[in-house]
Amino acid sequence: MQMLEVLTAVHNAEFCKLHADESFRPKLHYLIHYPDQMLNFGPLRNHWCMRFESKKWIFKQKRWFNFRNLALSLATYHQQWTCLQMLGLDGAPSETYLYEGDEVKEGCSVSSEALPLLNEQVPSCIALQTELLVMHGHCYSRGTILLISVVDEPVFGEIVSIYVVSGMKYFDCE
Repeated sequence: MQMLEVLTAVHNAEFCKLHADESFRPKLHYLIHYPDQMLNFGPLRNHWCMRFESKKWIFKQKRWFNFRNLALSLATYHQQWTCLQMLGLDGAPSETYLYEGDEVKEGCSVSSEALPLLNEQVPSCIALQTELLVMHGHCYSRGTILLISVVDEPVFGEIVSIYVVSGMKYFDCE
């Protein structure tokens, strides 16, 4: 952090020399406080503007005519755009909006022909047998109990193995 403080001081001094006729910008003053804030609060992720910059294209693609309350127009347009992103093509809620994706831990390759239950589901290929799978924020591993079905009474199963074939996940349960 001391190095960052030194570099900031050198930068600000050089800026003042190069641009003597300009006033000292607040952004340059904030640089002085960043090393202390990093020590106290960790990464400065609340200071960046990358998300705002990446969303600018949404507002630039539309031609605006209402200048009496432009803030209201922008907010309404952004809310409508966000709602549209939450829907799929068929109008149903999107399964991928705010979805981080599945996390598959390392495993070993297994032929699907050696696994009778998997061989019924997919053509013969190489499957990945893994010990841990995270889907939609839920962790699945060997020994996890799943609700298989509910007809008259609930039927539960214990995961014995987890297989992944072409992005599809399969549980072998007892």
